[in-house]
Amino acid sequence: DELKGHKSALAQLQTKLRDEMRGGDELRGEVKFYMKQASAALADRDSEAAEHQSLRDQMAAARRENSRLARDQKAADTALTTAEREFTAQLTAEKRHADHAVAELQAR
Repeated sequence: DELKGHKSALAQLQTKLRDEMRGGDELRGEVKFYMKQASAALADRDSEAAEHQSLRDQMAAARRENSRLARDQKAADTALTTAEREFTAQLTAEKRHADHAVAELQAR
């Protein structure tokens, strides 16, 4: 009879251990699931951070290009102003020369 009691207690203990092992499997499954979720969230965050950095880099490149274009525009404006002055000076000199030539012809 005592043997039957031990056998019954052992069977109950085995059932309890199996239930706890199933619970442990469920817990491990949940932990694994949440670890995957956390890993995916971290990957998303890293991807967003990389995208933001890429956008910052593109903005910096655009600012540099804008500065270069502004410098080029200023240089072009300066060159145009210089060319206009030189052209005006040349026209003025040619007009003086022509006026002088006309005056000489009229004096003859």
